[in-house]
Amino acid sequence: MLETGIAWPSDLKKFQDPTPQQKADNAATTTFLSDLYPTIGNVTNEHFIVWMRVAALPNFRKLYGRIEQDIPAGTQVTVQVTPRYPVTAFDGKKSLVLSTTSFMGGKNTFLGIAYLVVGFACILLAVIFAVRQLFGGRRLGDTTFLVWSSNR
Repeated sequence: MLETGIAWPSDLKKFQDPTPQQKADNAATTTFLSDLYPTIGNVTNEHFIVWMRVAALPNFRKLYGRIEQDIPAGTQVTVQVTPRYPVTAFDGKKSLVLSTTSFMGGKNTFLGIAYLVVGFACILLAVIFAVRQLFGGRRLGDTTFLVWSSNR
């Protein structure tokens, strides 16, 4: 299992020590990790960097590694897990997920379905507004719907 190349390049940059020039350029607007924790230095552990990425939802997955070879069907995969962070205090759960990806990403179809539904809704609304404009719209220069005095 490959355990490198799992963090986003932008996240890797966040955990590097800034150059003196970067510190001088961003001193007023940025607090660097090395300022908060001077003994840490460069963080190169990609597992830690992936873990520190904020999850958008309460149920989330964090990438631990990649298996870059095909695993034949029926192969028994053994994984040794060392629990280092207890989650029972807040009724948390941990799971191990083995998943496959393609050139289009993982097997989560929610985002694709959401895009299709929103796209069809936009097309439907565009057709409705176009028909209304063609057959029920006000002609250019027609002032019958304008109010000119305050007594009306």
